[in-house]
Amino acid sequence: MFEQAELPLREPIHTSFEILCVNCQQDQISNKKRGLCHKCDSKRKYRERVGPFKPKTNRAKWHTLKKGIIKKYGPEMLVDLETAKTKPFFSLTEIALKYGITRERVRQFFKGIYQEDFRKYQIAKTNRIHAEQLGCVHDPHYKMAEYKSGSHIKRAAEIELKFYNECLERGLHVGIPCVGTVDFIVNNFKVDVKSTNPRLFGSRAITKKYRYNTKKRQFKVTDFYACFHSTRNCFFIIPKNMFAPKSIGNTGDILSLYINEYRSTYPTAKNKYFEYENAWSLLAQ
Repeated sequence: MFEQAELPLREPIHTSFEILCVNCQQDQISNKKRGLCHKCDSKRKYRERVGPFKPKTNRAKWHTLKKGIIKKYGPEMLVDLETAKTKPFFSLTEIALKYGITRERVRQFFKGIYQEDFRKYQIAKTNRIHAEQLGCVHDPHYKMAEYKSGSHIKRAAEIELKFYNECLERGLHVGIPCVGTVDFIVNNFKVDVKSTNPRLFGSRAITKKYRYNTKKRQFKVTDFYACFHSTRNCFFIIPKNMFAPKSIGNTGDILSLYINEYRSTYPTAKNKYFEYENAWSLLAQ
């Protein structure tokens, strides 16, 4: 028997398909010279052809905007915009009223000059008010000045301010709690103001109704609800027990109360809740 000769060991031969890309370390290389895969090599060629990315700057546009504002409204507007960034209870709405333009136009000026949204500074000012106790963010005067016209919060603030003024006209002691879920404290009664628009409820409904909603956690701490009736332009001062859990529509965490848009003229009609129309005497007890 002849003994088999041992062959010398050879180093493994690495082809281009066995070596990974030096950039992504995932795919096999296709460009041996640069050690890149097809995807990375395509990106390299694109960068060489187009050049490095340079973000567009609008400094010329900002200077033109500033010049236009100074020419039309004066340099005082730039001072007001700078003041609105840090001064509490000074918003873009006040600047708009001062110069006779819309709040949206002032917001565009602010965004164009500072390249930032005013909402960022608005949140910072609100946090500062809470921390330093400079005032109450639940005050309807603050909401009227801080939020833009047409917004849901500002429409609600208009109704709250109307309720606040009517309480003062009737000699009621009214306070604004800075914490909690109610809007006002009237003669030690916790009152929450509600407002809505009338609409039809149900496929067979022929008369519009106002639906006022409240959450159960708010229901536990509230004594009265001041429901604004826009058709009659008055408030319905309704006790909390009228939001019965067994009423129609009261499912889950929401309790609802329905008031007709118009008082029924039928002799047998109940006209529920109309007995609480302008019932300010309940708050004077």
